[in-house]
Amino acid sequence: MVFGDRAERGAVERLTAAWDFADNWSATIGGIFYESGDPPATAIGDNDRVFLEIRRDF
Repeated sequence: MVFGDRAERGAVERLTAAWDFADNWSATIGGIFYESGDPPATAIGDNDRVFLEIRRDF
């Protein structure tokens, strides 16, 4: 998602990937990346996140 015509006001990108290892095991990995821009989005660039979820269902 971009803010402004050419992302001059900032941008947000979210990437995820998921795998099913077995019938009851799965994993998800991803990241959220923020691009700073003109106000009010000048400080969002310092909030990038990476995440990993490993799940067992029973």
